[in-house]
Amino acid sequence: MGSKRVLSLVVVDPGPGRREPDSGDDQPDQLLAVRELSRDGTQLFVRFVGEVTLVTIPVLSTALELEPGNAAEHQNVTEIVVDLRPVKFLCAAGILELVSAQQRSERAGVKLRIIADQWAATGPLRLLGLVQ
Repeated sequence: MGSKRVLSLVVVDPGPGRREPDSGDDQPDQLLAVRELSRDGTQLFVRFVGEVTLVTIPVLSTALELEPGNAAEHQNVTEIVVDLRPVKFLCAAGILELVSAQQRSERAGVKLRIIADQWAATGPLRLLGLVQ
């Protein structure tokens, strides 16, 4: 019997009276957009805005790609932080892609962390037992 994969999910609570500002930047031009792709030393930060659907899976998988063709782009990266807080919908195929991205990152020696605070992302992940 295979072992169960558990995603490293950080549920973010902004605290009483605090919430992230609503900005036009969080309104994607398309169904799913990568709003931030930045590096801080060995950490790569990717923020997605919109909906993860069958149509938008390529956006998600391309941004999380760790294949040899992207080696220069991800050189010395030890952790990828995936921010799903602005995501309004996460389909089953999106969850499968996150699990696949975690497997690819593990093979590359990179830790994958997911930050989410909306039920659209946390609910399905929790229901499937993919949250630590």
